[in-house]
Amino acid sequence: MGRHPLELLTSSLVHVNSETMLKDTVDMRLFWPEDQDIVEDVSFIVRVAISCINSNPEFRPTMQHVSKLLLSCSPSLPRRNVQTVSD
Repeated sequence: MGRHPLELLTSSLVHVNSETMLKDTVDMRLFWPEDQDIVEDVSFIVRVAISCINSNPEFRPTMQHVSKLLLSCSPSLPRRNVQTVSD
């Protein structure tokens, strides 16, 4: 199972490569994609997410920066229509 975000802050994951970090972060019970592009997209998104929970607020990206980062990888991500959830 994946680790809780607070565990990531205190662990030694900062000192390991991104593949190890991804395997420690993502719930391994989930289907692991064979497409390397998808693995790279997930890895990128996990790195962005971890940067958002940095223990030092000065090193956290702004939401505007996060938005730009996620939009930069969006061409390889599938486009989905956002639907309104109603009662």
